[in-house]
Amino acid sequence: MKRCHGSKNTSDERPVKRQAMTSMNVLPRSQFEHAFPKYYPQKIGHFSLDEQRSFRHDDSQLRFFFQPQISEIKCENRTSRDVSGDTPMPVSLNLRDGYKKLIERDESIKERLDDLLRWMLLHKDMFNEKSHERSAMDFVCWRGLLTKILCTPYENREDWKIAAARYKGCIYLCEYDTQQKIENKRHEGVLQKEMSYWGFKFEQYVTTNVKDGHPDTDKPVNNNEAFVSVVRTHLNNHSLVFGGEVDCSDGDEYVELKTSRIMNDPKHIINFKRFKMIKWWIQSFLIGISKIICGFRDDDGIVKYLKTFKTNEIPTYCKDIRDCWKGTVCFNFCDEFLKFVRNSIELDYDKGIYVYEWMPHHSVSYKVMEPDSEYAFLPEWYTTQFECNRVDGASPPLCTDVLSKADHMSTRQ
Repeated sequence: MKRCHGSKNTSDERPVKRQAMTSMNVLPRSQFEHAFPKYYPQKIGHFSLDEQRSFRHDDSQLRFFFQPQISEIKCENRTSRDVSGDTPMPVSLNLRDGYKKLIERDESIKERLDDLLRWMLLHKDMFNEKSHERSAMDFVCWRGLLTKILCTPYENREDWKIAAARYKGCIYLCEYDTQQKIENKRHEGVLQKEMSYWGFKFEQYVTTNVKDGHPDTDKPVNNNEAFVSVVRTHLNNHSLVFGGEVDCSDGDEYVELKTSRIMNDPKHIINFKRFKMIKWWIQSFLIGISKIICGFRDDDGIVKYLKTFKTNEIPTYCKDIRDCWKGTVCFNFCDEFLKFVRNSIELDYDKGIYVYEWMPHHSVSYKVMEPDSEYAFLPEWYTTQFECNRVDGASPPLCTDVLSKADHMSTRQ
């Protein structure tokens, strides 16, 4: 796919100019321990990705929660007592079933922000200022990227790399694989690959494609399919638009689905609260999901019981562990990081791409890359279509040749 760029560069890794690395301190966390920032997520739209991973401007991939048959198997007493949430519901679901039939998404295809941009083109009047000289938003990204930023003050294992491109005053953020992530994927074992399937199989057991329907668990799992909610929000003075995959709805509101290993040891429970629940809380809080349903499984991939967690109660559940994570620290850090990005970007997307990097126990740093480097992620069809406006400020009929790419083109490009 052709991406927007300026002059040709002979080396993707050569910065635009030599400069001292400007950085942002992540530690100590105490610098972010002040009042929780303003944050009000609002759902403004949705779209689907079908079985071929093609964009669909509808809710065809929205799933509905289905309560599986209750099992006679008794829940583990320790986990029921020590992990907060609703009363466990015993079930028996084999997450290994059907693994060899998996229809797997091609992860070698880097989708970047493309599907979110397709949706934005179809609703661009939401995002243009009256003058059309700048966008009525500060940042555009995926929820997963925001989750990584928010977890940063407490992360001690995974690094990240984020490219930023400024267009019409708005900063588009896109995650790139770090060398560590590439190496981890390369050395992923057979069991690890199968375990990544278990979450998708769990979703198949407990969701249907129609309200009050029944799951088809004999159908091969296809992880190309997705339903995406588009959210507009403010984090203090930053306006953001982001997309996030939604697992299902209970008929009234969206629900997040998770799986986790059964915990029979106090150390397992501490780790669950310290490392898993921070991510679960952030993911759901960001998009305004109030309920998380988790399937607790054994080492053989058999879900033994379901447990429901209320998103707004999770920080309280975790307070009994030593040096517990704090939501205020996460969101205040994110606020400061977005300020850092806005203040550091001086060039528009056609003059330079800014790449921000972070490793655990280090500061955030950045470099400026050529606009046609490997970090150029804004597609030309997006900026071309976004420019299609009449002089009087009204939106003209859609530029059909460009929109056909945005609305109907598969992400397999």
